[in-house]
Amino acid sequence: MAAHDACRIVEADVADAAALAAVVAESQPSVVFHLAAMHFIPQCEREPVTALETNVVGTQAVVSAVAAHPGCRMVLASTADVYAPSTAPHHEQSAVGPRSIYGLSKWAAERLLQYAGDRGLDYRIARLFNVFGPGDRVKHVLPDIVNGISRDGVLSLGSLDAVRDYVYVDDVAEAFMALAAHDGAERIFNIGTGQGRSVRDLVDGVEAACGFPLSVRTDPAKLRPTERPSLVCDATLARTVLGWTAGTAFTEGLRRVLAERT
Repeated sequence: MAAHDACRIVEADVADAAALAAVVAESQPSVVFHLAAMHFIPQCEREPVTALETNVVGTQAVVSAVAAHPGCRMVLASTADVYAPSTAPHHEQSAVGPRSIYGLSKWAAERLLQYAGDRGLDYRIARLFNVFGPGDRVKHVLPDIVNGISRDGVLSLGSLDAVRDYVYVDDVAEAFMALAAHDGAERIFNIGTGQGRSVRDLVDGVEAACGFPLSVRTDPAKLRPTERPSLVCDATLARTVLGWTAGTAFTEGLRRVLAERT
């Protein structure tokens, strides 16, 4: 991991409560962004114990460290996967009903913050939709498609019809900064674009952007038993309360992802 003049890197397990408490006590931060998680859904399904240890026990360790220092705000990276499946765009009051270990773990993490909030913790929660951008080394669908360009243009994918809301990583970073500064009563915000794209749309977009023909075959191993047909954001609250909108067009974000390959 690269160092930076403005930061100090401490390597520790997020579930190591003593290590986190020591770091927070020493640094005395005004805001803690909790981004650590096991978030690749197939991996969470294969390794549920590790996913829960990381996403739930780890979150409690961060909560405990932050709660010991009044005046410090905690901002949690949660997920839209906490919502019950629906073809309608999700707003913050939409029904909760996670269908995966990942979604369940993040819903539990949110509840830990809310429980601590009743006891004085200052917190904000960002329910992230599908974040994308250069440098993604996890086997998410968009990196998988982009990497297929180097595999003779042959893509091995799951469902092509699943619709998701793809929001660019730089816009998400700006949303986190807005959450860190927000002093209103609202605690939970959706972070997305409000535009849904199917996996087939992603393939078409990559093909058009790179000018390289792509061939798609279905990989049964990548078909999820509880696949959501659609997961799209209603970001009205973030726009009206935080003054935040996703400003990077999908085509521009995709151009930056593809530029990383050259």
